[in-house]
This record gives sequence, structure tokens and C-alpha cells, in this order.
Amino acid sequence: MENLPRELFDITFFLTINQGELRKSIPEDIDLITLQKGREDMSSNKFIRTLQLIKRSLILAFYRNNPKILYRKIIKKDFDLEIAPTYAEFENILSSPLQSRKIAWFHTDVSYDPNEKRVLSRINALKKFDWVIFGSKQTRDVIKDLYQIEYPKSSVIYNSIKIDEVKIKASEFPVNYDNHPVFSSMGRLHSRKKLSHFDEGTQKTFR
Repeated sequence: MENLPRELFDITFFLTINQGELRKSIPEDIDLITLQKGREDMSSNKFIRTLQLIKRSLILAFYRNNPKILYRKIIKKDFDLEIAPTYAEFENILSSPLQSRKIAWFHTDVSYDPNEKRVLSRINALKKFDWVIFGSKQTRDVIKDLYQIEYPKSSVIYNSIKIDEVKIKASEFPVNYDNHPVFSSMGRLHSRKKLSHFDEGTQKTFR
């Protein structure tokens, strides 16, 4: 969203749940619509928070099953393009009542998912979009290799890297390059990223 040219796009960002550390990074010049508040904004009382979560689930389920009401009461806008930024939003975008072009943004390596039914559901949903953007060529190729499915209406757009921000974060902790080998990797601690531990003693740092 930070890099999309404002002279070409009038951007509205719809969050079903206003939750997570990146919500503070949403550009201020973007029109933000939220459906339900996140855990951060809920009660610290466990019982009350449980009730709030149940209520939130019911509201989300209602609007998921009634997209026309969602657009009429909450979104209240018309769009030329609607983009699903992750597979979790495929169903919501495809069920939109608007006569918009539907675009899927997919950056998940399906070879790491052992649930074949879930994988097939996602990659078949991609066929229903007007255009698919893959986060890497490998992400698209692995679907072809494993399932013989191709997407002629697609392109590859790599995730942007905030170089200046990376340089600042790189100076937050010392690294002794006299010790070898030194491994450096960027990504969250997740098996998909091949990052599984943080061994401070041997100076093998995975962040």
C-alpha cells in the first residue's frame, strides 16, 4: 500500500479484524474501514474477553454469509478493483456483489502444506479471479509442478523491501563477524522460512 501510486489509485483498505502489529503501519492517507476490533482493544478480563470473541465470531460469520448486507451497511462504496491480499480473503472478495475486477495476491508455497484438500481449495479459488499476482515465480511454478495447474492471467510482483528500515534494524544488535560461519536471514520464526531456533551463544543469529 505504501508503494502504490496515489495518482493512479484511490485506495480503501478493509480490515475484517483490526488486529496485529502491522495495523499501526497502515498509511494515513488510505481510507480505512474496519469491521471488528482486535484482541488488543478487548477487555483484559478473561471472561469478558471470551464473550467479546464469541460476539465477534458471530458478527463475522453473519457478514461472511451476507455480503450484500456487508457492502450496504459497512463498506458503502463501489470499486473498480477488489484485491484479496491473502488466501484468507479469497472467499470474501469472490462473493462481492460489485461488478469489479477481482484480483488475488498469493505468496504461499503450497508444497509446505500437508493438507491437500486445503491446498486444492485455494489454488482452485485462484482460477475464479480475473487476475492473480504471485509473490514469487517459485510460488507459481510449484503449483504447476505439483498439480499441473497454470494461470495464464497472472504476473509476478516481488514484495518490496524497506532498505533504509533494514539498515536501522541491522544496527540494533552486535554481530561478531570474526566467528565463522555467520548465518544471516530475514523472515519470521516459522518452519516455512526454515528458521527454527535462536542460538545466541554460537553467534548464529536467526531473526
